[in-house]
Amino acid sequence: MQARVSATRMELVRLRRRLGLARKGHKLLKEKQDELVRRFLALFDGYLAARERLHRSMGRLAEHALLARVETPADEIRAAAWPQRACARVAAGSEPILNLKVPRYELAQPAWEPAYSPHQLSAAYDALALGWQEVVPLLVAVAQREKALRLLAGELSALRRRVNALEYTLIPGLEVSIRSISLGLAEQELSALTRLMRVKEMVRGH
Repeated sequence: MQARVSATRMELVRLRRRLGLARKGHKLLKEKQDELVRRFLALFDGYLAARERLHRSMGRLAEHALLARVETPADEIRAAAWPQRACARVAAGSEPILNLKVPRYELAQPAWEPAYSPHQLSAAYDALALGWQEVVPLLVAVAQREKALRLLAGELSALRRRVNALEYTLIPGLEVSIRSISLGLAEQELSALTRLMRVKEMVRGH
Protein backbone atom coordinates (compact mmCIF):
# COMPACT_ATOMS: atom_id res chain seq x y z
CA MET A 1 0.00 0.00 0.00
CA GLN A 2 1.40 3.39 -1.00
CA ALA A 3 2.23 5.58 2.00
CA ARG A 4 0.29 8.84 2.21
CA VAL A 5 2.50 11.90 1.73
CA SER A 6 1.94 15.57 2.45
CA ALA A 7 0.84 17.50 -0.64
CA THR A 8 3.19 20.43 -0.16
CA ARG A 9 5.70 22.06 -2.45
CA MET A 10 8.46 21.45 0.09
CA GLU A 11 7.67 17.73 0.08
CA LEU A 12 7.57 17.76 -3.72
CA VAL A 13 11.04 19.35 -3.88
CA ARG A 14 12.37 16.84 -1.35
CA LEU A 15 11.00 13.86 -3.24
CA ARG A 16 12.28 15.13 -6.59
CA ARG A 17 15.75 15.55 -5.12
CA ARG A 18 15.56 12.06 -3.64
CA LEU A 19 14.40 10.66 -6.97
CA GLY A 20 17.34 12.29 -8.75
CA LEU A 21 19.77 10.73 -6.27
CA ALA A 22 18.08 7.35 -6.59
CA ARG A 23 18.35 7.43 -10.39
CA LYS A 24 21.99 8.46 -10.21
CA GLY A 25 22.72 5.71 -7.69
CA HIS A 26 20.91 3.19 -9.87
CA LYS A 27 22.97 4.21 -12.89
CA LEU A 28 26.26 3.86 -10.98
CA LEU A 29 25.29 0.51 -9.47
CA LYS A 30 24.16 -0.79 -12.86
CA GLU A 31 27.48 0.22 -14.41
CA LYS A 32 29.32 -1.50 -11.58
CA GLN A 33 27.18 -4.61 -12.01
CA ASP A 34 27.89 -4.72 -15.75
CA GLU A 35 31.63 -4.39 -15.14
CA LEU A 36 31.57 -7.11 -12.47
CA VAL A 37 29.72 -9.42 -14.86
CA ARG A 38 32.41 -8.77 -17.48
CA ARG A 39 35.18 -9.53 -14.97
CA PHE A 40 33.33 -12.62 -13.74
CA LEU A 41 32.96 -14.05 -17.24
CA ALA A 42 36.63 -13.40 -18.05
CA LEU A 43 37.70 -15.06 -14.79
CA PHE A 44 35.33 -17.96 -15.44
CA ASP A 45 36.92 -18.56 -18.85
CA GLY A 46 40.34 -18.70 -17.17
CA TYR A 47 38.96 -21.04 -14.52
CA LEU A 48 37.60 -23.46 -17.14
CA ALA A 49 40.91 -23.42 -19.00
CA ALA A 50 42.85 -24.12 -15.78
CA ARG A 51 40.43 -26.93 -14.88
CA GLU A 52 40.92 -28.47 -18.31
CA ARG A 53 44.73 -28.33 -18.00
CA LEU A 54 44.48 -29.85 -14.51
CA HIS A 55 42.21 -32.62 -15.78
CA ARG A 56 44.65 -33.53 -18.55
CA SER A 57 47.63 -33.44 -16.18
CA MET A 58 45.85 -35.62 -13.63
CA GLY A 59 45.02 -38.10 -16.39
CA ARG A 60 48.68 -38.33 -17.42
CA LEU A 61 49.65 -38.65 -13.77
CA ALA A 62 47.28 -41.58 -13.31
CA GLU A 63 48.78 -43.29 -16.36
CA HIS A 64 52.33 -42.81 -15.03
CA ALA A 65 51.29 -44.09 -11.61
CA LEU A 66 49.70 -47.21 -13.08
CA LEU A 67 52.73 -47.92 -15.28
CA ALA A 68 55.14 -47.33 -12.38
CA ARG A 69 53.18 -49.82 -10.24
CA VAL A 70 53.35 -52.40 -13.03
CA GLU A 71 57.10 -51.97 -13.63
CA THR A 72 58.26 -51.55 -10.02
CA PRO A 73 57.15 -53.28 -6.78
CA ALA A 74 55.21 -51.02 -4.40
CA ASP A 75 57.71 -51.41 -1.53
CA GLU A 76 60.57 -50.23 -3.77
CA ILE A 77 58.51 -47.22 -4.85
CA ARG A 78 57.76 -46.31 -1.23
CA ALA A 79 61.42 -46.69 -0.25
CA ALA A 80 62.57 -44.44 -3.06
CA ALA A 81 59.77 -41.93 -2.58
CA TRP A 82 60.40 -41.38 1.14
CA PRO A 83 63.45 -39.06 0.69
CA GLN A 84 61.66 -37.24 -2.14
CA ARG A 85 59.06 -35.59 0.07
CA ALA A 86 59.19 -31.81 -0.31
CA CYS A 87 56.96 -29.12 1.09
CA ALA A 88 55.43 -26.67 -1.36
CA ARG A 89 54.48 -23.42 0.35
CA VAL A 90 51.60 -21.20 -0.70
CA ALA A 91 51.58 -17.54 0.31
CA ALA A 92 48.06 -16.08 0.43
CA GLY A 93 47.50 -12.47 -0.56
CA SER A 94 44.80 -10.47 -2.29
CA GLU A 95 44.23 -8.25 -5.29
CA PRO A 96 41.40 -5.77 -5.98
CA ILE A 97 38.62 -6.22 -8.50
CA LEU A 98 36.79 -2.89 -8.37
CA ASN A 99 36.21 -2.47 -4.60
CA LEU A 100 36.31 -6.22 -3.89
CA LYS A 101 39.42 -8.06 -2.68
CA VAL A 102 39.91 -11.50 -4.19
CA PRO A 103 42.59 -14.01 -3.17
CA ARG A 104 45.95 -14.33 -4.86
CA TYR A 105 48.11 -17.36 -4.11
CA GLU A 106 51.85 -17.43 -4.69
CA LEU A 107 53.37 -20.91 -4.86
CA ALA A 108 56.91 -21.57 -3.69
CA GLN A 109 57.64 -25.07 -4.97
CA PRO A 110 61.14 -26.55 -4.57
CA ALA A 111 62.70 -28.01 -7.67
CA TRP A 112 62.55 -31.78 -7.78
CA GLU A 113 65.83 -33.63 -7.83
CA PRO A 114 65.89 -37.41 -7.68
CA ALA A 115 67.54 -38.87 -4.57
CA TYR A 116 67.82 -42.33 -6.06
CA SER A 117 69.87 -44.00 -8.73
CA PRO A 118 68.53 -43.70 -12.30
CA HIS A 119 68.65 -47.50 -12.45
CA GLN A 120 66.76 -47.95 -9.17
CA LEU A 121 63.29 -47.16 -10.56
CA SER A 122 61.61 -47.03 -13.94
CA ALA A 123 61.22 -44.06 -16.25
CA ALA A 124 57.51 -44.13 -15.41
CA TYR A 125 58.34 -43.21 -11.80
CA ASP A 126 60.44 -40.27 -13.00
CA ALA A 127 57.52 -39.12 -15.13
CA LEU A 128 55.19 -39.53 -12.13
CA ALA A 129 57.40 -37.43 -9.87
CA LEU A 130 57.84 -34.73 -12.51
CA GLY A 131 54.10 -34.79 -13.20
CA TRP A 132 53.40 -33.69 -9.66
CA GLN A 133 55.59 -30.65 -10.27
CA GLU A 134 53.14 -29.73 -13.04
CA VAL A 135 49.97 -30.61 -11.14
CA VAL A 136 50.60 -28.66 -7.93
CA PRO A 137 50.70 -25.18 -9.58
CA LEU A 138 47.55 -26.05 -11.51
CA LEU A 139 45.80 -27.04 -8.28
CA VAL A 140 46.76 -23.68 -6.76
CA ALA A 141 45.60 -21.78 -9.86
CA VAL A 142 42.24 -23.57 -9.91
CA ALA A 143 41.73 -22.98 -6.17
CA GLN A 144 42.54 -19.26 -6.55
CA ARG A 145 40.11 -18.78 -9.44
CA GLU A 146 37.37 -20.79 -7.78
CA LYS A 147 37.58 -18.74 -4.57
CA ALA A 148 37.58 -15.49 -6.56
CA LEU A 149 34.53 -16.64 -8.55
CA ARG A 150 32.64 -17.42 -5.34
CA LEU A 151 33.40 -13.95 -3.96
CA LEU A 152 32.41 -12.26 -7.21
CA ALA A 153 29.19 -14.27 -7.40
CA GLY A 154 28.27 -13.18 -3.86
CA GLU A 155 29.03 -9.54 -4.65
CA LEU A 156 26.99 -9.73 -7.87
CA SER A 157 24.05 -11.24 -6.01
CA ALA A 158 24.07 -8.45 -3.41
CA LEU A 159 24.51 -5.82 -6.12
CA ARG A 160 21.64 -7.23 -8.16
CA ARG A 161 19.32 -7.02 -5.13
CA ARG A 162 20.24 -3.35 -4.63
CA VAL A 163 19.77 -2.53 -8.32
CA ASN A 164 16.39 -4.29 -8.38
CA ALA A 165 15.26 -2.56 -5.17
CA LEU A 166 16.01 0.82 -6.72
CA GLU A 167 14.62 -0.05 -10.17
CA TYR A 168 11.41 -1.82 -9.16
CA THR A 169 10.57 -0.46 -5.69
CA LEU A 170 12.15 2.83 -4.62
CA ILE A 171 12.19 4.73 -7.92
CA PRO A 172 8.62 3.73 -8.98
CA GLY A 173 7.37 4.53 -5.47
CA LEU A 174 8.95 7.99 -5.56
CA GLU A 175 7.51 8.62 -9.03
CA VAL A 176 4.03 7.68 -7.81
CA SER A 177 4.38 9.95 -4.78
CA ILE A 178 5.60 12.84 -6.94
CA ARG A 179 2.67 12.44 -9.36
CA SER A 180 0.27 12.26 -6.43
CA ILE A 181 1.63 15.45 -4.86
CA SER A 182 1.74 17.22 -8.23
CA LEU A 183 -1.91 16.36 -8.83
CA GLY A 184 -2.80 17.42 -5.31
CA LEU A 185 -1.06 20.76 -5.73
CA ALA A 186 -2.73 21.28 -9.12
CA GLU A 187 -6.13 20.60 -7.54
CA GLN A 188 -5.34 23.04 -4.72
CA GLU A 189 -4.33 25.73 -7.24
CA LEU A 190 -7.46 25.12 -9.28
CA SER A 191 -9.61 25.28 -6.16
CA ALA A 192 -7.93 28.50 -5.05
CA LEU A 193 -8.35 30.01 -8.51
CA THR A 194 -12.04 29.06 -8.51
CA ARG A 195 -12.58 30.69 -5.11
CA LEU A 196 -10.76 33.82 -6.28
CA MET A 197 -12.95 34.08 -9.36
CA ARG A 198 -16.08 33.70 -7.22
CA VAL A 199 -14.88 36.42 -4.87
CA LYS A 200 -14.25 38.72 -7.85
CA GLU A 201 -17.75 38.02 -9.16
CA MET A 202 -19.22 38.75 -5.76
CA VAL A 203 -17.29 42.02 -5.57
CA ARG A 204 -18.47 43.03 -9.04
CA GLY A 205 -22.05 42.17 -8.12
CA HIS A 206 -21.98 44.65 -5.27
